[in-house]
Amino acid sequence: KPDAKPTAKSAPKLEQKQAQEDGTNETKKESEVKKTFNFEGGDKLSKLGAAWFVSYSYHKNISPEHLNWDQLQTSKSKVTLFKLTSNLHKTWLQNLLNVDESGLTNKIGLKPSQVKVMIKKLLDKN
Repeated sequence: KPDAKPTAKSAPKLEQKQAQEDGTNETKKESEVKKTFNFEGGDKLSKLGAAWFVSYSYHKNISPEHLNWDQLQTSKSKVTLFKLTSNLHKTWLQNLLNVDESGLTNKIGLKPSQVKVMIKKLLDKN
């Protein structure tokens, strides 16, 4: 059949980018979801991970006992990038407050709602 649509087997696997109203683009490749943020320094925040950034900021500024950020093998390299981007941290927190909770999913054991509470506490302190 010349008019047959390609099947899932024969169709090439393509990246899908979907712009979100909350300021994120999600790039999906099979089971992996990478979030990029459409605000100043968003590419660097994406490398850190939004929840990781909030968790480490919380550890540094509010509660040294908070250690969720240290659950990743890449935490040491992330700390270096964190230090290099200090001029963007307040802007990131302000923007993350408006990001949909689906943009705050993470691998460090924090619920997106917990991340939002931490963001508010960090902004209140600044």
